[in-house]
Amino acid sequence: MPRQVLFISGARGFTVNAIMKDLTSEGYDVQFAQPDIVAVTDLHGYTPEAYVFYIDTDLSTIAPAVLDLAQKVVASRVKTNLYLIGSDEDIEKAKSMLPEGLGVYTFKKPLDVKLLIAAINRNMTDIALNRDHKSILLVDDDPTLLHAMNSWLSEKYTVFMANSGMNAISFLSRTSVDLILLDYEMPVVSGLQVFEMLKGEPSTKDIPVIFLTGKNDKNTIVKVLAAKPERYLLKSLPPKDLLKSIDEFFMWNNL
Repeated sequence: MPRQVLFISGARGFTVNAIMKDLTSEGYDVQFAQPDIVAVTDLHGYTPEAYVFYIDTDLSTIAPAVLDLAQKVVASRVKTNLYLIGSDEDIEKAKSMLPEGLGVYTFKKPLDVKLLIAAINRNMTDIALNRDHKSILLVDDDPTLLHAMNSWLSEKYTVFMANSGMNAISFLSRTSVDLILLDYEMPVVSGLQVFEMLKGEPSTKDIPVIFLTGKNDKNTIVKVLAAKPERYLLKSLPPKDLLKSIDEFFMWNNL
């Protein structure tokens, strides 16, 4: 069955038709929709694995449709990417509207359609290979650690990142994950406060949480364990030991 691509544009002119024809020739089932909420969400059973958005309309007039679509894609937990085609200014405006957790790839006009097709082909292959991967949300205010852990875990797991407790709460209001790795010592809203909020919400109370801590003293460990997370892990763990601990968690819990 051909992989499905939804092509979104304000008008179906020569350029749009040419791009759609090239995608079809590549073996994709391409459907066209204008950027309004009804058109991009009421697809009658059509389930795109990629969305191509050719920006040829004033973004301020279509922002609700773009945002609604992006939020539904993220909430579905289906790994789907959005490909933006436009001017530098339009691309930046569009990206600012989009929620976390959505893969976004950008292409400047005039489009080299071979680059677009190569990106879609590559990502479609990755999606197929990663379809059964467990998903993990990393929550830490340290961007260096976030990106390091993402690089260690993303080869085996689908990884999302949040740089604060409130960003994590916002992300989880739209998307569920199989495991949360949560920094215990975050500023403003601590890891413990985030943990308590998660356990107080019906939609997140059953998501397992592992605390991350940079401290190994007795008082810290006692406080961490008193909250009754699934377990805790030291941030100083070597990458291979961190990955082994996550693997064992999923294996022992039959997740």
